[in-house]
Amino acid sequence: MATETGKPTPMAYVANDVIVTAKLGIEGRSESFRRSDALAREALSRAFPGREIAMIEATALLHDGGGLHCHSRNQPFADAPRMPERWMAR
Repeated sequence: MATETGKPTPMAYVANDVIVTAKLGIEGRSESFRRSDALAREALSRAFPGREIAMIEATALLHDGGGLHCHSRNQPFADAPRMPERWMAR
């Protein structure tokens, strides 16, 4: 698949039971985007049998050239809770 600029974009996030991918065929775009969506769904269904293919409108994520995978791969780090000093071994 490609964005409106014609550049290929990483388009899928693979999870346990679902493949999440961008839906490019939205209102106001040419019919070719809807055909691309259908081809992508078919290819992903063959590549990942038994998994749900969830297509979401992701124009905002694709704007800067990133895809769903790019936006979902880095998770913020949270510090582990600190134990009170009185619980620490001496």
